[in-house]
Amino acid sequence: MGSFARASDAAALLVRCALGSVLLGSCVSDTGPAPPELASLTVTTATSGPVPDLDGYSVSVDGGEGQPIESNGSLTLEDLAPGTYSLSLTGVAENCVVRNGATLAVSVEAGGTAAAAFEVTCASEPLPEPPVAGMTITTADGQRSATEGGELEVTVPASAFETFTFDASRSQPGAGSAIAAYEWQSNGATIGDQATFTFALDEGEYLITLKVTNSAGLSTTASASLIVTE
Repeated sequence: MGSFARASDAAALLVRCALGSVLLGSCVSDTGPAPPELASLTVTTATSGPVPDLDGYSVSVDGGEGQPIESNGSLTLEDLAPGTYSLSLTGVAENCVVRNGATLAVSVEAGGTAAAAFEVTCASEPLPEPPVAGMTITTADGQRSATEGGELEVTVPASAFETFTFDASRSQPGAGSAIAAYEWQSNGATIGDQATFTFALDEGEYLITLKVTNSAGLSTTASASLIVTE
């Protein structure tokens, strides 16, 4: 009886497939779900300004190989699985900036075409660069020091202080600018606004931060750790 039922089921499937072939041009088996439909993504660029970047850019998906795109053009990326992608625009000239960010997160849906746009603005001169914050913290005897990203540990007698020299002379203003301000902080409290000065600290752990601001209004910070123990 079981064999007859299986044979009947097989015969019914053949009949459905035959009808499907006639009516639909194909026979869809019920062995599992069909794979998801692929999607596409159309990328556009719009470049403006007195000295635009004319040699075009490069577009990459999830850090993959870049594909060329014109300064004012479009590019359609095909056969993408549904999901969210990181889209990056590179090859932008120094005098240009991507107003809405050079990296965009874009979601595509099965069977659909998503869109992403990059807006590039170019100036007549290279855009100002941010400064570089360089710091050196030295003990009073001049024997030990720490630079940005480093740590300096010293031992002092009970109830004593250690005097440190804080030096930002290695900082750079960035092309086309001058350094306009220094701000030194210890655990979030301002302790100085000069390129070089001395300051005494007692027992404790300190995060020293230097903020350098240039004449273009751009800022960069650097930090180091000080540990004063008895």
